[in-house]
Amino acid sequence: MRSMLMCLALLVLNCCRVAAADPTQLPVWQDRVVEGWTLHISQRLLDEDAEATTRAVELLTL
Repeated sequence: MRSMLMCLALLVLNCCRVAAADPTQLPVWQDRVVEGWTLHISQRLLDEDAEATTRAVELLTL
């Protein structure tokens, strides 16, 4: 359940950033498998907020 909530939180945060982005730029994703789930993590999140993104992915493994 906690994993699903964290995925939802990452999705919402990422959608806000994409909505504010330049529409001519295509998003770049990095795929990771955590606990059998495939995560599509925005490269922008990894570049601009690496610490929080890494922590969010770590929390999904608890």
